[in-house]
Amino acid sequence: MKWLKEWGTKTREIIASPKGFYEQIDRKDNYSYPVKFAVTSGIVAALLIFIVQELQILLPWTDVPAMGVTGVVSLAIFLATGMVGGTLGLFLNSAFVHIFVKIFGFKGFEKTTEAVSYPTSIGAVFGWIPLVNFLAFFYIMYAEIRGIENFHDMGLKKATASVILSFLLAGLLLFLLLFLPLFFFGAETVAPAMETGAEAPLEVIF
Repeated sequence: MKWLKEWGTKTREIIASPKGFYEQIDRKDNYSYPVKFAVTSGIVAALLIFIVQELQILLPWTDVPAMGVTGVVSLAIFLATGMVGGTLGLFLNSAFVHIFVKIFGFKGFEKTTEAVSYPTSIGAVFGWIPLVNFLAFFYIMYAEIRGIENFHDMGLKKATASVILSFLLAGLLLFLLLFLPLFFFGAETVAPAMETGAEAPLEVIF
């Protein structure tokens, strides 16, 4: 309970003022605390989503589709996803941001990891709410910028560039991983059909 209270306090403070939060924060300068914080955020987010799902199932008049698996199994899946997602998400996000932090001449991956760990709580609180989660995404980016600025003693412009460019790079890589294989698969399937005069399958065209 003590840890949850500490997590909740930091969450309330960073939501209220990311700039003020980072200015008064007691730095840990290690990996264990940021991971613990991000995993807790992932678990909280998973629990909130699980509760919403259960309510959708228990209230038959709701028209929002819910997952087919419910109860203990569903809760276990959500918690495991939250723990793994919290850890992997933290280090992947930190890695992308730190690429540009290093380009701008700053060091300390543990600083980057800790800086971007705290905004995960914003996503945990607001990420499950439709429309609000869209606005929360930009607030998370703003909080990360303030964190990078403070932890690396970096100028605001460079910190902003580090976070935004990391997002664009991650988006580009995701696009390449998801869409290029589909593009080449479709091209290889359509080409033989065109050469033989056969009709291409509808699923390839569309």
